[in-house]
Amino acid sequence: MTFGQLSSQVHSAMRQYTAGNAGMSMVDRDMTDMWMQAAIYQLDADLGWTQDRVQVSSVLGQRRYTLDSAIRRILTVSYDGAELLPLLAAEDVVKQNADDTTGTPIYYSWFASELSLYPVPNTAALTIELWTIKAPTALATDAAVPTLPLHTHHLLVTHALYQAWQYIGEMDRSARCEEMYMAGMHQERGNYINARGIVQARSDSRAV
Repeated sequence: MTFGQLSSQVHSAMRQYTAGNAGMSMVDRDMTDMWMQAAIYQLDADLGWTQDRVQVSSVLGQRRYTLDSAIRRILTVSYDGAELLPLLAAEDVVKQNADDTTGTPIYYSWFASELSLYPVPNTAALTIELWTIKAPTALATDAAVPTLPLHTHHLLVTHALYQAWQYIGEMDRSARCEEMYMAGMHQERGNYINARGIVQARSDSRAV
């Protein structure tokens, strides 16, 4: 379905509800468009749908590399074909940043669109490859179609309704929609993982 069709379903439900409740202000189409954009963003994030491979060339003596701001999660990073280990603890990042040793990177950290390598690369033009989850492109017209599979579009409507009911104070209806969304999303995520092999056991017990 198109963005316009999806948003219209939510707008129609809100219009019928407010028409039957005297004194309640109408919810305009701009609001339902906003909720639908948020629903697309959330379902895409929950399914890890918008994946992308990113490649950057190493620069001799350069630790930090600016990445696309649309990247919201990094799955793996490799340097010249060898997988790097993530630094997750703040104290480890601080310790590594204070070390100006050069060599072949072993670790990486990522914060505010900036990738940092440790040690500092001592070779230029080697490939830094990342597998990432990126934010979906916002849909600008009613005719635009979400990249998410057609059979998941009902979940977009459900999530947008969850936001809409919450906005007008119908918390019970909102909670039911949230429960329906979560149940449907978890089922779809399981199907997606099983079909694509996105999460699987590795010999080192890490998930990929």
